Amino acid sequence: MRNLICILAAIPLLLTGCADLPPLPTKDQLAVADCGPKPDKYQEVIKAWIGETLKDPDSAIYKNFSDPVRDCIRTSIFDGSKLFYGWSVTVKMNAKNGYGGYGGYELYSFILRDNVIIATCDPPGEFWHVVSKPAQGQ
Repeated sequence: MRNLICILAAIPLLLTGCADLPPLPTKDQLAVADCGPKPDKYQEVIKAWIGETLKDPDSAIYKNFSDPVRDCIRTSIFDGSKLFYGWSVTVKMNAKNGYGGYGGYELYSFILRDNVIIATCDPPGEFWHVVSKPAQGQ
């Protein structure tokens, strides 16, 4: 009986995987999409965000900041499969761990809109996390 209840409870979750997802924009569509103004303070914004997550923010070493490029991400099906437009930036960062040693460079990815981080993709870079939703219509 317990197994039957678990199976019946799982059916709606399985069926949501069959739902149509909104298509990601093509390169041509992305070139004219409303991503907001190109961020000009992205390095400072990203350093401040990463610094808030570190035990020793003064130890952070950044390299290879990419230039912002227009981008679009899709949230998971559990968050409505919504599309978010903004500017994508990547950076490699190394910082001291809890033992006082450097752990090695890791790649971080961000989506910014209006110089605000709206989504992050932390190492190992598998999932986007929406951290701040832009205003309606953006």
